Order: sequence, then structure tokens, then C-alpha cells
Amino acid sequence: MIKWYYIFILSLVFISCEEDKPPKDPSIYFGNFSSDFNGERWEANVRAKHSISRSDYFLLSFDTFEGLYLRTELHIKFVEFSVGKIQILNPDYDGKCDVLCATFGTGYDDQSGDFYTILDSDKFQDWVIIDSLNNQTLEFWGRFQASFVRDFEIPKMDTYPDTLYFENGVFNGKIIE
Repeated sequence: MIKWYYIFILSLVFISCEEDKPPKDPSIYFGNFSSDFNGERWEANVRAKHSISRSDYFLLSFDTFEGLYLRTELHIKFVEFSVGKIQILNPDYDGKCDVLCATFGTGYDDQSGDFYTILDSDKFQDWVIIDSLNNQTLEFWGRFQASFVRDFEIPKMDTYPDTLYFENGVFNGKIIE
């Protein structure tokens, strides 16, 4: 009788196990991003989508994953779909922006981590350059540089330093959302 009990329990365990599914949808990512991140090489997946509120602009996300889970997100909002260099500004105190701005966040799975905004009090220049684009395919190529500071109103949750520097960033992507 005890033998059948263990077989029954073991069967339930196998039946209840599901295969891990990646939380990201590969169809929303196109392209690559790489940068010197506080002196270390950093690479991410590129996601780009049209801005809902401004038709000639798009939103960029550079996302990294640890295993199947989202680990970091670098968001650049209101990038104009045209060739040129644009200075990145800080979002307002609610994290909203009406002009080109950028934020960086950490986390793991569905847990929030640290939140960073542009460090505009240093001499480091924060910018995005769109070097080339294709109006038919919506593909683009560009460069990126920015410094970020951690929001000190939120308790520190991660191992990243309080100040982050992205230098020599290059990216390519495609607006697919």
C-alpha cells in the first residue's frame, strides 16, 4: 500500500511540472546593443515601438535577461525617427517625460530592483545619435552615451553601484510594435 502511495505522489509531481517558458516574446526583439558599462562590456536585446502620443517618435528598450528572467531595462523615450544627435534629459519627478529622456532599472523576475535617472549634474554628455535609418523597413543604427544615478528615495535592492556610465554604445534595431 505504501508503495502505491509513493507512486501516486511521484506521478502527481511529474504531471504538475510544467516546462519553463521564456517570459520574453522573441518577436518583439530585433537587433543588438553593446556598450562599455562602468568599464565592462554590456550587451542587450533591442526592442523598439512607435510612440503612441507622437507619431514621428519611437521608444527604445535595451533589455538583458538572466536565464529566463528580465534582469535590466534601459529605456529611452521619444527618440525622433530621423538622423541626428539628440541630448537626453531627465524625466520629471513621476518618471514621465515629454522630451527625449532615459531611465535604467534592475530587477529579477517580477521583483523591482533599483531605479536610475540621467545624472545631469556631471560633465558627462548624455546623448543618442541615429546614424542611419530605413523608412521602408523601419530599421535604424545608432550610438549611445549616458550617465545615470540611483534614486535614493527607494531602498537599495541590487548590487549595481549608485552611478552608472554607458560609453561607446552602439545599437541597431527595428520598430516592430
